[in-house]
Amino acid sequence: MKQIFFVVFLCLFIVKPSFSQEVGEGKFSGLMFGDYFYNILRDSTINNLNNTGLTGIQDLQGFDFRRIYFTYDYRIAEEFSTRFRLESQTLVSVNNTLFLTYIKDAYLKWKDIFKGSDFIFGIQPTPAFVVAEDFWNYRSLERTIMDLRRVASSRDLGASLKGKITSSGSVKYWLMYGNGSAIGDESDKFKRLYAQVDLQPAEKWRMTLYGDYRFKANKEYEVINENFLNDALTTDVFIGYTEKDKFTLGIESFWQVTFNDNIQAEETE
Repeated sequence: MKQIFFVVFLCLFIVKPSFSQEVGEGKFSGLMFGDYFYNILRDSTINNLNNTGLTGIQDLQGFDFRRIYFTYDYRIAEEFSTRFRLESQTLVSVNNTLFLTYIKDAYLKWKDIFKGSDFIFGIQPTPAFVVAEDFWNYRSLERTIMDLRRVASSRDLGASLKGKITSSGSVKYWLMYGNGSAIGDESDKFKRLYAQVDLQPAEKWRMTLYGDYRFKANKEYEVINENFLNDALTTDVFIGYTEKDKFTLGIESFWQVTFNDNIQAEETE
């Protein structure tokens, strides 16, 4: 494992980025950032609380790699391209630090499957918070609200269609149908449907309207807990305004309803 990480790190620093790709050419790229952290003050019961964005006891401190990317992009033809990306993160606890490496992206993209729209198949980004994350451009410091609260995953395995509604690109759309199990294995027949409308009425303004529906099986009501939660509807609105090289303002709000469907017991005489 140490040898593998050494090779990856070496590639991250010695690979010369290529900003244009010809047909039949590939491109390696990498990204790495980390920090030193210190939990100066925490609730003593932080690890027992349900609705927390970050865990970790008071005085927990150390060095951490927040994100390591190793990416290979390949252009098969004028219309077809692929991406394969590995991500490595660290899980820091009181007793140990564990490096986890997994496949972040593995997809095929068909550019202009019809005018102004692309088709993508494989492990790919979801529409949930890509625009908000890019707008803030501070992912190295903190996640956006839906990512932090695990409302939706940044990745899913499925098929998507995205493109322009207007020729200027001021109105864009993004539709996706995926497993709904992030990058994990699919364990049932139920899926997740995503949709987003991306609006940019002016250069300084950005707005997204997002929604997804997670399909699950109906389950008989017993005790209300996570094992008996079924279909879920999630909506989100993001509005941002920026003055280049001066400041960025934004607001985002999401709403999620998780249905606990009851199966009516048959009446007996």
